[in-house]
Amino acid sequence: AAMECTVLTADGLTSAHRGTSCERDPSVNGRIQDIASEVLRLRNVQSQHRTLEGQLQAAVEKLRQLPSEKVLQMRSYLEHGLRLAGAAGTLGGQNGVGPESLCGLMECLCTVSDEQLTSRRQDELLTATRRLLQDPPALLDRLAKLPFASASQSR
Repeated sequence: AAMECTVLTADGLTSAHRGTSCERDPSVNGRIQDIASEVLRLRNVQSQHRTLEGQLQAAVEKLRQLPSEKVLQMRSYLEHGLRLAGAAGTLGGQNGVGPESLCGLMECLCTVSDEQLTSRRQDELLTATRRLLQDPPALLDRLAKLPFASASQSR
């Protein structure tokens, strides 16, 4: 007797097949289901990737339109928020951005800009960041042209 098998296809649709092949080898049907599930998962990942690429392109465009004065303003904020010799300040007063967040921001900027650091001390981060922020157009251009980070780099 012929049996109808319903199979999830790679495009997410189901199809029905008549025959006895499903009865004879259930492992084939299971394997087809596994493959179809993996295809759907990969399509979902691809869709997420395209969304992230779009967001990245929008961020790059926003970065390219950023006035140089904003970069100089950031430099001033950092210099007032962090002081050499370990005297920590904050941005925005008592409830502002703490020095550890500012150091994290500077470390990230130095990392993506391939700025060589011998340590992660606050004074060295501030000095390296000052160098990067001296030429706002060059920094913005450099950041806008960064290649996509690998999965291990982005963590």
